[in-house]
Amino acid sequence: MASEQRERVVADLWALPSSEGLTVEEWRAAAGWREHVPSPAPLRSVEVDAGGVPAEWETWDGTADDGPVICFFHGGGWVLCSIGTHRVLGGRLAGAVGGRTLVVGYRLAPEHPFPAAVHDCVAAYRWVLDHGVDPRRVALAGDSAGANLVLATALALRDEGVPLPGALVAVSPAPDLTFRGESNVTNRPHDPFSRLDDMPRFVGLYLQGHDPTDPLASPVFGDLTGLPPLLVMVGPTETLRDDSAELARVAAEAGVDTTFELVDGAFHTWLGYAGDMPEADASLARIARFVTEHCGG
Repeated sequence: MASEQRERVVADLWALPSSEGLTVEEWRAAAGWREHVPSPAPLRSVEVDAGGVPAEWETWDGTADDGPVICFFHGGGWVLCSIGTHRVLGGRLAGAVGGRTLVVGYRLAPEHPFPAAVHDCVAAYRWVLDHGVDPRRVALAGDSAGANLVLATALALRDEGVPLPGALVAVSPAPDLTFRGESNVTNRPHDPFSRLDDMPRFVGLYLQGHDPTDPLASPVFGDLTGLPPLLVMVGPTETLRDDSAELARVAAEAGVDTTFELVDGAFHTWLGYAGDMPEADASLARIARFVTEHCGG
């Protein structure tokens, strides 16, 4: 049974105005409310220049420098959100795994269209390795568009011959920018983000005419052979449910050690409500177990 906290959050999401008609600036302002939420006392944040990319180390009281390292790529349709909107989530992830999270402030579209975000995520990961971190201790993680970038970055790293991270975590991913999955239609009445996110507009601003089947734009069209263990998590009523399942299927067929989890009570990017909603807290703990298993040695 869904928690009372979850029911309140979803009701609040449905009550928000649609994004239809907003300018990019207005859309960013509406999506950026988390930037103004005070940071919890256990959170510690340090700004860094990660190979020319703005980023921020997040740690939580009691975490260790020699624990797992998460490179986190935030969601927001490649157009919205920032380090600030995902700072607290990054800290909670660091606390859950007993390590550190680097929240990456990759360049946003439309000012910086595809593949700028991929290049920035690759550069930030390379910077982490250049600072002596064993790639086997690193996990790439992200939500929504950030989860898309997790897979795209891993593909780019593999093709460039860069040592790969120990694990990949994709939460509410958008792995197919052609949106072939049936749930993109059937789940629209059930997914509050179908009103808040305009996926065709996001894709238009991000790709600006580029082929959406390019594997660095839509990883389901790529050869995923050789990628690290992958955890895919999605809610049953998300519009992206079927595309997420297809990502898991394609990865498993390519020989990737793949775990696909349809999370009861989850909605799009529910992980951002960790600390306020037990379903998000449980998923955070699940991610921590996965990362620790593959990156904690």
